[in-house]
Amino acid sequence: MPHSAASGLGWNAAGQAIRAIAQFILGAVLARLLGPDAFGVVAVAWMTVSFCRLIDPGMGSTLVRLVDPSPHDIRFACTMQLAVSSVLAVVCAVAAGPIAGALGDEAAAPHLRWMALLLPLFAISQIGNALLELRMDFRTIQLANLVPYLVGYLAVGIPLALAGAGAWTLVVAALIQTALTTTWLYLATRHPIAPRVRHPRARAMLTFGAHTSGVSLAGFLGTILDQIAVSRTGTATDLGHYNRAGALLSAPTLALGNALGNWLYPMLVRMDARAKRRAFVAAATGLMVVAGVPFAMLAGASATSVAVVYGPGWQACAAIATPLALAMPGWLLAMLASPLLWSCNAASSDHLRQWIVTALLAAAMVAAVIAGAGPVSIAWVAMAAVWLRALLLLDAARRVSGWRWRRLASSLSPAVLFAVAAFGCARWLEQLTQGWHWPAVAILAVLVACGCLLMVLSVWVTLRMGVAPEAARVLTGWTKRTAQH
Repeated sequence: MPHSAASGLGWNAAGQAIRAIAQFILGAVLARLLGPDAFGVVAVAWMTVSFCRLIDPGMGSTLVRLVDPSPHDIRFACTMQLAVSSVLAVVCAVAAGPIAGALGDEAAAPHLRWMALLLPLFAISQIGNALLELRMDFRTIQLANLVPYLVGYLAVGIPLALAGAGAWTLVVAALIQTALTTTWLYLATRHPIAPRVRHPRARAMLTFGAHTSGVSLAGFLGTILDQIAVSRTGTATDLGHYNRAGALLSAPTLALGNALGNWLYPMLVRMDARAKRRAFVAAATGLMVVAGVPFAMLAGASATSVAVVYGPGWQACAAIATPLALAMPGWLLAMLASPLLWSCNAASSDHLRQWIVTALLAAAMVAAVIAGAGPVSIAWVAMAAVWLRALLLLDAARRVSGWRWRRLASSLSPAVLFAVAAFGCARWLEQLTQGWHWPAVAILAVLVACGCLLMVLSVWVTLRMGVAPEAARVLTGWTKRTAQH
């Protein structure tokens, strides 16, 4: 019997939250131990590996879309994933020098050669992850990601940083984490891995996978083009500041978006059109209620937040963090729209809109490099691109599922209004306390208290509008159908 939908959401949310907290704490500790230069060097290698990771056949999402994949489907998917990722790993290792030089830091070449080993590990882990998502077994997925992360970055990374390993600390930690996660996911599913090149459903699987992979690639470029622009117009230290400002915000964003999106996608593929509409509106509203006020507070009080998390040597991050924090709710909405489009067989529509925005952002980043724009200006351009992407994807979701803008706007309006109030409150309090000579931690505590009050009010107003009962009906109906299936 498949795992309960409610239990799956609980495990997914809890696992993502714990991992986000762990990343937040360990990231702050490593930032203090290693400094901006080490993160700037590894950021170049990570950008390359992350880009190559997205050039794959997209077989993980394809297996979920099949609902009940056969062993032959799994073998074909595994073969495609490993073949493409192995080729890319060899290319990265051989061309590490020119790639690092093109990105503005030739010192990153040795790190890139070793991090290329991550690509085949990532590829095989996607198969096990997809099969566990189909079972709604998010408990195993979260444990397979959390425990190896703690081993890699806490048990190994911190001692290496204290021993003076520098940027290699992050490389070794990433390799250990990914190897352990891949092994765990495979042992949990024991899926067939024998090669299979010819398959009756090969064309359909590769077509759908190409669209989802294209979506992921376009989305990734949207998150990395600004870092490339900073690497071309500034120093490694500037890139380190930009990278850490983004990491401070992207970790909770990815945790929240993945927790809901990864749980929602295997549900949506089995839902009828009406249930999909209700589930999407309820999920989008829930995301904004949870994320709107916290990110608005971070944007309004970025100087205090950076001082507490990273220390006084990172104050250049503060001005960068403001626009990036304002972009995070839009990023979450875009992450939520893609599963709905894929479940409606509209991955091609998602693909097209993603690349339109990415092309516009690329043009803007080229202009920024030519003009010699600083990291703060680049961050504001990136924020505008995120919200444009969100609006285009929401419009595509509206077209395929049939919900109305008025319905979504009505559901989101309390969360948006309280987020605006939170930004203004945080900015006012931060300016007010500048002359008080309070410790940054004390100021942050006051800001958190105000944010919690506004968030409670936002939740209360949203509940009064009846969104929560609608979400509960969707979840209850799905759980019953899953159990019967």
